[in-house]
Amino acid sequence: MNCYVRTVVSPKMSPAISTRQKSRFTFRLANFGFLLLFCIISIQNLCAIVLSNFSYTFAEAMVAVKDAYLYLILLLFACSIGWRLCKFRIKYACAEDVLIFLATVYFIVGYVISPFRNLSSFRQLMIIPLFYAFGRFFASRVDFSCIKKAIFLIMILVCFSGYIERFVLFDQQESFWNLAGIGEYMKMKGMERWSFGSYGTPGSFYTIDFSGFGNITQLRRMTSLFFAEPTIFGQFLVMPILYCIFAKKRLLVLFFLGALLAAISKGGILAVLFALICYYIQNKRSTIVGAVLLVGAIVFTVGIGYLAFFTSSFASVAVHLVGLAKNIMDLIQYPFGRGVGSAGNWAVLASYSNESIGEVGSGESYLGTVIGQLGFVGLLFYGLLFYYVWRKKMINDDPFLFAVKYSILATLVSGIGSESAISYVGTGYLFALLPFLLVRIRRPLAL
Repeated sequence: MNCYVRTVVSPKMSPAISTRQKSRFTFRLANFGFLLLFCIISIQNLCAIVLSNFSYTFAEAMVAVKDAYLYLILLLFACSIGWRLCKFRIKYACAEDVLIFLATVYFIVGYVISPFRNLSSFRQLMIIPLFYAFGRFFASRVDFSCIKKAIFLIMILVCFSGYIERFVLFDQQESFWNLAGIGEYMKMKGMERWSFGSYGTPGSFYTIDFSGFGNITQLRRMTSLFFAEPTIFGQFLVMPILYCIFAKKRLLVLFFLGALLAAISKGGILAVLFALICYYIQNKRSTIVGAVLLVGAIVFTVGIGYLAFFTSSFASVAVHLVGLAKNIMDLIQYPFGRGVGSAGNWAVLASYSNESIGEVGSGESYLGTVIGQLGFVGLLFYGLLFYYVWRKKMINDDPFLFAVKYSILATLVSGIGSESAISYVGTGYLFALLPFLLVRIRRPLAL
């Protein structure tokens, strides 16, 4: 008769189980660290608006929390790279890593030596490097499936809050936002000289782009409760719309697209069209669909351009394009730019409070702002970033990652005509997701 002894091993005595538990704990900690930034971004503006009623210091601290967290992760990322270099453990560095590193060094040097320097302009330039470094630090440490679900849930909540704001809380006197304290919030940001529109709200809450049509004077735009900024909200919606299209979530496409149209976001609509054109050109090889989308984008762009320059409608578009053109023309006289803080809306704002800063270049275009401050080097950085993302063949075939890639391309295109297209709250998160296109996605060990 065969006999055997069954040995029961406690989980504490099993190295395999212990390793798996540690792995799961590490993934959960990394997931929390990564998603914490998304949570801060989502609630930052609303919290700052409420806090500004009581203390500008508290409101400014709320905004600074995000920046401090990003710079902390940047420091940790730099330390980890330095440690690996000392141990000769870095196997490769992708082109994007090198590009972002060189850009960061150039931005810092440009800020130090610029006679126009102001912290807000430097902060704006650092959006892409900061978010990219953040994502690069976490990309190989998190559970992608968990991250994807959590981010999409946040997107749904942000969009749903837009419907609540527009169709439940809105009234003609803007009672909700005035009660929340948005006026004090704008003063805290130092933007009261040029940003107030109707009924004490920021000017971006209403658009006069359709004033040339009939008796229309201005239209109220949908804005998320969390963002409190329609233009940023519109750019934010590009990514979830593309994801729902690629994942064939038809009802959610209508949910997000309806919010985009209600936000009256010209840049967001054009970004969706451009992203779909790029997607079909690279992946579907569908000449008919690609041609239809391309014609639609051209007609939309030309139509908006005509109305902007030859009628009283869409006047803001003309301002954006004039700002870009002026900074491009300045390249002849300033091939390396005029320094950080010499161009863009934040530079104009800084010049109001400091008359000795000198004449600054016009803004209204993110690319124009980069060119005005950094010259051909800034233009090269912008172009190379677009090129590297365009040619990136994704290791992980996933609708979410397709949406990330083509949202980034569309955002960079939107940045040609809008300075708010690339921002900390609305689209910065896309550059934190960019590194997920570069690494193999790991998953936690199952118990």
